[in-house]
Amino acid sequence: MDTPAVTYEDILGFTAFKTREAQATLDTWKTRFEKNPHEALYWSSGVMAAAASLNLWKHIRQGVEAQREQGVGIVECRKYIAQCLHDDVLRGAESPSRSTLQSSDTLAQEDLSAKVDAYRYFNQG
Repeated sequence: MDTPAVTYEDILGFTAFKTREAQATLDTWKTRFEKNPHEALYWSSGVMAAAASLNLWKHIRQGVEAQREQGVGIVECRKYIAQCLHDDVLRGAESPSRSTLQSSDTLAQEDLSAKVDAYRYFNQG
């Protein structure tokens, strides 16, 4: 019997890495904001991407852990998460955010971008 190329431990390790990476970006920005809010906001484009990534990878981790606890095989888990991400991205592309708040639209776009990156991870191989 073949062993899956990616294990639950691999995925959980990757979600932990992506969560730490996003949190580090947010922590750095928070420190800059505390020193000089105006300058921090001026250069804050990466913060929304980090917030979207942090939110997404936390949710994915919860989903992966739930799938593992239910005894779902790793291949099925990856397929399920990839399909959910795919569907979310399509919905977002078909009905893009049209808020009167630019920050809301920007965050919605960053959410989609994070989902595309996650989809690529789960849809590989």
